[in-house]
Amino acid sequence: MRRFALAAVAAALLVSAPVQAQVRDWSFDATHTQIHFQVSHFGLSMTQGQFRRFETDLKLDPAAPQTGSVRFTVDAASVDTNFEPRDNHLRTRDFLNVAAHPQLSFVSREIVRIDDKTATVRGDFTLLGQTKPAEFRIVLTGRGPNPAAQGRETFGFLATGTIKRSDFGMNFGVPAIGDEVQIAIHAEAFVK
Repeated sequence: MRRFALAAVAAALLVSAPVQAQVRDWSFDATHTQIHFQVSHFGLSMTQGQFRRFETDLKLDPAAPQTGSVRFTVDAASVDTNFEPRDNHLRTRDFLNVAAHPQLSFVSREIVRIDDKTATVRGDFTLLGQTKPAEFRIVLTGRGPNPAAQGRETFGFLATGTIKRSDFGMNFGVPAIGDEVQIAIHAEAFVK
């Protein structure tokens, strides 16, 4: 889950097309980008966490978002649920198996603009060495000059999607520990 570039994808997807369209590289504001997840715990509550280290590569032409591409990579060991014993368990072979699979990744295959504020990004999600299709819904949450980015125009996004961890061979605790993992990426991005 590389600095969930998905958020930037949404931003650029929802931008008005310039007269001379061109593919550009986008950057994320690391201090305002978070990758969150939540999973059911015995059907009683949702256990929440995040990944603290990730990288992204986003190339996008706002005039032709379907020609863009996004790739993200997440450091699996950076998982943080605010409870160290659980985080240590999540790093074992029962869950993320970080020794054998240190990264999670997503590579886009298709970007579909829905309207001025929403888009869908479809691609390949890799977890535990297995790659499966995944889809994220992108919503533009804000747009304007960002004093923290030298006044550059910045886009805020929310990317949401769900995966089934058993599809990737992560079966420990299912169904008591939920099979569906809900992902939410809150991000800010700007043209480099």
